[in-house]
Amino acid sequence: MIESFFSKFNKYLIIFLLLYLSLVFGFFIDENLNFGAIEDWLRTDKPVIEALSKDFKKTLLSYESFGHRHSPFYLIFLSFFHKLGFSLDIIRFLHLNFSILLIYFFYKCLTLKFNHIDKNILLLVSFSLFLSPTFRSLSIWPSTRIIGTIFFVISIYEFLKYQKF
Repeated sequence: MIESFFSKFNKYLIIFLLLYLSLVFGFFIDENLNFGAIEDWLRTDKPVIEALSKDFKKTLLSYESFGHRHSPFYLIFLSFFHKLGFSLDIIRFLHLNFSILLIYFFYKCLTLKFNHIDKNILLLVSFSLFLSPTFRSLSIWPSTRIIGTIFFVISIYEFLKYQKF
């Protein structure tokens, strides 16, 4: 009984690790499957992060001149890491790892909504997000869109928990 649990656990852990490592590999080769994330990072996000870390007030007051159409909140957050001395690649890698929360909370939502379906199947469905070109691109190239999606999925999870009571 215990051996079968560990063999199933190991199988899904290996699948997760392979998919995660494919994402890390994509990070190192600058993968850009949706053909837009790298341009958004290089032309709109990266300059704002660098400017915010140098002169916060001036950049915030002239934020519209950067041509960015999203809220600066997440970029301000990332600029603090840059100001602390983190390189932009380290910030990208931290963002990539933070993006894994989307897969976790998506799985949690599936288990609450579809509690009659085998959890292993739901786990594999949630792992399929690793194969999404948009997820991969927006994880590798920091974007406010993936952070917004994470918070949206967390709110769905909390709503589903509330419905259970």
